[in-house]
Amino acid sequence: MATSTSTLKRTRRNLPAAERREALIDCAQSLFFSKGYEATTIADIIARAEVSKGGFYHHFSAKEDLLEAVVARMTAAIIEQSRDVLANPGLDALERLNRFLHRTSDWKVDNARRLASVSRALLAQENTLLFQRILAAVTQTIQPLLLGIVKEGVEEGVFDVADPNLAAEVLVSLSHARREVIHDAIVMAEAGDVASGVRRIETRMKAETATIERLLGVASGSLVLVPKGAVRKMLAALAAAR
Repeated sequence: MATSTSTLKRTRRNLPAAERREALIDCAQSLFFSKGYEATTIADIIARAEVSKGGFYHHFSAKEDLLEAVVARMTAAIIEQSRDVLANPGLDALERLNRFLHRTSDWKVDNARRLASVSRALLAQENTLLFQRILAAVTQTIQPLLLGIVKEGVEEGVFDVADPNLAAEVLVSLSHARREVIHDAIVMAEAGDVASGVRRIETRMKAETATIERLLGVASGSLVLVPKGAVRKMLAALAAAR
């Protein structure tokens, strides 16, 4: 027999706290991806999740907290998709780094349409403080992972790095500093000029690749920061989602 609306509401109200929090993130994620972050209100999320205002504010103090939770969830998904690469004992550090970067790009291409709204929100100038806050949270997850790979490379003699901690910090900082470049490329793509957007990002990534190769002390051409064709696929998907 079909579950009545009142029964469903009672069920959601009676969820354990941890499950209710995940349900709120689920609803926020769905709305951010379908309506856009800016167009989604806390009232929308409360209505979708069928919780009280008190139930919402027990877990989150603002909509920004939910965006941070959604980005943290996506970051965890990227790492989970790369788990076998990170744990593969048959890879040296350079192979591990390249494959991790490849898996990251694959995930972004596969989820580009869903990422469109979040990307626009984070790249908007009025959300600079939110952007910095979320990047700090992502850094706490990604930087230790990169530090482990760099240390492994130094031990293997694959990388020639004076300070692995600083090297990992630079790697993360370079990715954070792409904000303006990515914003410009998305604007170009959404205006129908995907090719110019691709050139904007690929020019930047070429320079970053050379910088990172020197930082790690590896030969030119050793690092594949972004697989061929990945930027075009991502921008085309983002433009189509507009």
